[in-house]
Amino acid sequence: MPDFSSADIQNDFSRSLTLYRDAFSGILGLFSYETPAQLTPEAFLDALQQIRQQLGDWNKVADRLNLNQNEMLAFTQALRTLIKLQKRQQEDKPASRDLTIAALRFLSQLETLKEKQPLLTYSTALHGEGEKKQLQSLQQVRAVELMIRSLINEAYSNQQALLNHLQKLFGQERVQAWLRVADRDDILSGTLFSELSSLFVDKNEYATHYSPLYQYTPLLSFMSDKRKTLITFLDDIRAIRNRLAHHKRVTSVQMALVNYYYEEIAAPVQEAFDEGRVAVNPDRYFDASDAELRRYFAQTAEKLDRLGNDIGEVKGALAGQGEKLDEIKTDTGFLRKNMVWVIAGIAVLIVGSLLTFNTSTRTLVNTEVIRSDVSDVGKIVSGVKKETSSDPRKELANIGIAWDEKNIRDAIDRGDTRVVGLFMDGGMGWKLYYAEKALLDDKQETLALLLQHASLMDDRQGCPRMNSLLRDNVSRGNALTTMQTRFLKTFCSSSQDVAYIKAELDKAVSFEESQKKAYDEEMAKIEPADRCESRLMARQAQPLLNEAARFNIFNVSTLSLYETLLARLNGQLLAGVPAVNDIRKLVHEYCVKQATSRPNIGVSDNWSRAQRAIYNVVK
Repeated sequence: MPDFSSADIQNDFSRSLTLYRDAFSGILGLFSYETPAQLTPEAFLDALQQIRQQLGDWNKVADRLNLNQNEMLAFTQALRTLIKLQKRQQEDKPASRDLTIAALRFLSQLETLKEKQPLLTYSTALHGEGEKKQLQSLQQVRAVELMIRSLINEAYSNQQALLNHLQKLFGQERVQAWLRVADRDDILSGTLFSELSSLFVDKNEYATHYSPLYQYTPLLSFMSDKRKTLITFLDDIRAIRNRLAHHKRVTSVQMALVNYYYEEIAAPVQEAFDEGRVAVNPDRYFDASDAELRRYFAQTAEKLDRLGNDIGEVKGALAGQGEKLDEIKTDTGFLRKNMVWVIAGIAVLIVGSLLTFNTSTRTLVNTEVIRSDVSDVGKIVSGVKKETSSDPRKELANIGIAWDEKNIRDAIDRGDTRVVGLFMDGGMGWKLYYAEKALLDDKQETLALLLQHASLMDDRQGCPRMNSLLRDNVSRGNALTTMQTRFLKTFCSSSQDVAYIKAELDKAVSFEESQKKAYDEEMAKIEPADRCESRLMARQAQPLLNEAARFNIFNVSTLSLYETLLARLNGQLLAGVPAVNDIRKLVHEYCVKQATSRPNIGVSDNWSRAQRAIYNVVK
């Protein structure tokens, strides 16, 4: 979890204020507006208000800045929020977290404006954009999504109950689209981040399941209530996540924001986990290898390709969403892959019509309820007759353990061979994923007991999940243990499973080869700065100017280094042909940057190496 000292917070705030000055001057210069002597955020807003009055409305201001109406509104809202929190701050006190977050959010708006309007050249670099900080941002974005997924899954009794609920909220057509791209046993993995977040912060869902997590935390005070703060932060993460999914680097401002957002969202959940109030451990999701991160964002990009870009805002209310169905592109390959979901859903509905279940939806509870439940359990256990029995089920009852799925999973996790043995002797069926923690912790006696009762393992689709678990573990540098190898040979030896694992290996090799090829192609484009400058300045840079004149900034979503050069020259051409020395200055700056830059493309064989180790066991 990030550790923010008051000095770190103050440094981020002070650096933001310093960067504002040049930005404000550059923006006002576009309107030929005289820069005020004291250029504070409030003075800048006053100047914009006067410019708006001169031009007639905000739309004309937005046109000059190359912003649309929504972007202009977001810009002014972020500025007003910053000013409001500045006025609340006592002058003799260091900047608060909320004020610093507001300052960074407005700096991010200035960053967006700079991308939209190439005539603006101010800096928004908060700090160095090192690889370690890039990696941390990737880990945090991934961890937030997986944490929210797990919290929602924990709040519902099973996937079928969740599936039925999602169909009511989002409509059957949208849910079917998720199923086509979702992982087995995890429908939420098929959702867009905005949809997942909306399910988390929906006013009804949040009040029922998640409010106790955040009720007493001093964090999430940025907006008027904690749920609205979550909506704001998650929507900002959505935009940053989209950037990462398209293989674009996050900026230093975005890194800082993700760092603050991660702590605000995850710290209360971590506290609840440490106190035993939830089973979701955010730290587990943060610790991700390079291979896991690449795989996650590759899958995210593939999902965006199937479902469309995640441009929808995070919504605080989902009522009526099920009636507004989106048009979804279907893909028969994905449909076949996930047909097991449909069959499993039908089977559960048939069984559900014959049986009455007395289980209730799991919800997050406060400590008073926990203490009450523990007291009740204590009374029940104290009343159980202490005796031994040859009947495994009765013997479990004698030691106060109910015959249910949760208790066998817990026993396997803690390596309680006596309890696991009683469940096995009683004929309790088990699923392969029950053994995940024991496999990673190498609880040999418990795992050997499960292997002795392999016939009771009734999860015939469990191999892909175990493959993923062990592949990720191996990609971190761990060798397959003896028990992991035995489990693979026992449960992943069918021709269908071997074919699946071989296909995963081929996919890994293909992905890594494509990454290496893309990296090499980008590296080949890099040339020494002097050669680059000589080429672009040939014939008084006339070919370059011709290309710049044809360049349209609205045809690209994110500018590369070269496109940034074209955009800046295009802006200068609007005022006439620039002087050769001015062109040479811009060209020199570009050539030096491209000569020292490296492609933002990860190159590693961790994924295929880990997958090959598993394939060599089962082939």
